Amino acid sequence: MEPYASSIILTKRRKEGDVRNCFRLVRTFDSFCEADVFSVFLTTESEGACEEDFVYDISRDLGEAKSFFDLLCRNDASAVHLREIAEDFIADCREA
Repeated sequence: MEPYASSIILTKRRKEGDVRNCFRLVRTFDSFCEADVFSVFLTTESEGACEEDFVYDISRDLGEAKSFFDLLCRNDASAVHLREIAEDFIADCREA
């Protein structure tokens, strides 16, 4: 990871009716393994409510992390369902 580079490498916002989602793909660095770690932060806002969730280490591969990020955005996933979707994604990756 480059010094002084933002940890947030992708952001996408979607609005459907009164529901607004903000998806963020986050990159950090595991200094012990000398590898990038990709995680996802998701905020869902609706009338008077705000839900947030974070999944750490969805992948160590940028392409795979982007696939997960695209899956979330394409399906306009909410923060409430982030962990369930992440568990399914990781299980599918392990089977492949």
